[in-house]
Amino acid sequence: MENQQAFIRDAMGQLGMNRRVFAEKLGISKRAVDTWLLPDDSKGLRKLVPEMQIKIYDALREASIGKRRNINEAKVNKKAGAVFCDMFNFRFPTIYRFSGHYYGLDVKPDLETSAVQYSLSPDPSNSKITIFVEDKPRPIRHLEKGIDTGWLFVNEHVNLDAADGYMRGKSEVDPETNTSWLYKFEGRLITLSHMPKPAEAVMDCLIFYSSDFYPAMLTTNFPCVTNQVTFESVNGWELVIGPDGKEYSGPLYPEDLMTLEELAARAKVKK
Repeated sequence: MENQQAFIRDAMGQLGMNRRVFAEKLGISKRAVDTWLLPDDSKGLRKLVPEMQIKIYDALREASIGKRRNINEAKVNKKAGAVFCDMFNFRFPTIYRFSGHYYGLDVKPDLETSAVQYSLSPDPSNSKITIFVEDKPRPIRHLEKGIDTGWLFVNEHVNLDAADGYMRGKSEVDPETNTSWLYKFEGRLITLSHMPKPAEAVMDCLIFYSSDFYPAMLTTNFPCVTNQVTFESVNGWELVIGPDGKEYSGPLYPEDLMTLEELAARAKVKK
């Protein structure tokens, strides 16, 4: 790497960190950072290893995404409990329902309309709630027919880059999806998205919990050293909660109810 010292100083400047905080971010000692910043002709100079270059680039990328994405703090309500992901050994935060009214053109609540929005935080100012809230937020375990509509997606992501890509994908693929919100919770990144039930879907009021695929690195090669990193895919985790509060494993779309013969016949008709 050309001018290692300039690269590190620039990275610390962009992150707004001094040497001690920068070292903590990378999980190393401050003395290690000091040795990186020594003059080129110093005997104590240590060169950046590829692993550290990757960590610094990741930190810079996450900082850039963090400026674009408002990251909120999610909470767990002890009475409502929490959904637990046994595959990766962590719990999800509680979903909170906010009930109230939309705002009219005069920027006053339109009392003739009712509205429901969702958050992973009970604090409206920390939840991006855009309606006039009439009641206290209610922690919920499932969506209720007659009160709630649509599908909720609560997704855990392996890193900020993955969360950002998921949110961009949601807005592009599902234009009707309400803006996804990003939360921090017990060291993990969680997104919450709400969308109307697809017109062709057979079930309303579903909550989809999922966790990203966790790739297991098999080699110690890194892209910045021109060698290719290989990964072993690990199956992801998903849980669907129905309107009765129980795990739902039934059909989502009409084709899920069809037999193989019916699906084949339907394919021929489309041709």
